[in-house]
Amino acid sequence: SSSSSSSSRQAAAASQSGTHTSSHSSNNPQSILAHNILAKLDDMTMTELEVQMSQFGMKKGGVGYMRSKLRSVCVGMLEESQNQPASKAVTKRMQKLQDTEQAVRDVLISDDALYEKVILYDPVDATVILQQLKSLGVKCSKKILTKVLDDEGISMHGNWRN
Repeated sequence: SSSSSSSSRQAAAASQSGTHTSSHSSNNPQSILAHNILAKLDDMTMTELEVQMSQFGMKKGGVGYMRSKLRSVCVGMLEESQNQPASKAVTKRMQKLQDTEQAVRDVLISDDALYEKVILYDPVDATVILQQLKSLGVKCSKKILTKVLDDEGISMHGNWRN
């Protein structure tokens, strides 16, 4: 077919010149999300940037800082979706977040008193969870713990001054 040979010629030309074609090489949700964020990144308002940062579990900051961090994450997502190795820093950050989320879930399930509160929709004491994570050698910030609990729909309370 003429269109497939045209596409392969474009890909070959792009490969030789070291550039990428503008077509999406992967239509998976991760790739589409990354492309959508990158397309709008420079026009996003402070609020939109903060929402995106929150969705990736990253701290908010100035507009330039947030654009830089989001750009880095999106590029990592695109590299990963194209089966190219993502930067080690992005991969390590994503794995650390997943490990921390799992550790929080494990603490909630393994502690009968906490688990009972979760299933009865009673607020859990976040400081207790942080202490248990620390005793297990898991580093978890208050912000990440809050995000994980919010994502799981678990209400909480806690004295953050300690």
